[in-house]
Amino acid sequence: MARRKRNSTPAEPQSTLPEITARDIHAYRQSGQLGRVDVYPIPEFQPPDEPSSIVQSVSPAARPLAPAFVKTARTAPNTSFRFIIDGVSTQAVTGPGVIGRNPDRSESLQVILIDDPGRSVSRNHLGYELDARSRLVVFDLESANGSEIIRVDDERVECVPGKRYSVEPGDTILLGNVTVGLEAG
Repeated sequence: MARRKRNSTPAEPQSTLPEITARDIHAYRQSGQLGRVDVYPIPEFQPPDEPSSIVQSVSPAARPLAPAFVKTARTAPNTSFRFIIDGVSTQAVTGPGVIGRNPDRSESLQVILIDDPGRSVSRNHLGYELDARSRLVVFDLESANGSEIIRVDDERVECVPGKRYSVEPGDTILLGNVTVGLEAG
């Protein structure tokens, strides 16, 4: 039996989105006009070797971002960490835990209390754990006022609730109006 070719009809033209460069996003972020951004529609399929149709690549003149593993490679295995709250060093991080104004207590979680009369810190504000490479990883627990990491090189990273971020000694974490430092040892 011979196969017939299907008649192909031309696809309807899709609406185009304005293209935004990484420099545009950086400029909006620096001016305070950019918070969390939802991009719609999400492309259904993007061939692996083609550039994104939504965001243009950064020009070579811009400083490239270092991959996460390069930044965290400085931390030696089995390094212990301590949080610094109001200039006071806390107990050493020994495993998974929660930082907050009045965190839920669990036998399996280490709890670090923050005295915050202004209530800018949530009860369960920030979770933390050591990953397989003994790096400290933090994640926002859907706190009301959010969390932000200020890296040693002054790069600011707004934490998306539930997403894990590797932090290193010298980094600072903003929990609402409270500043939490991080030190080794």
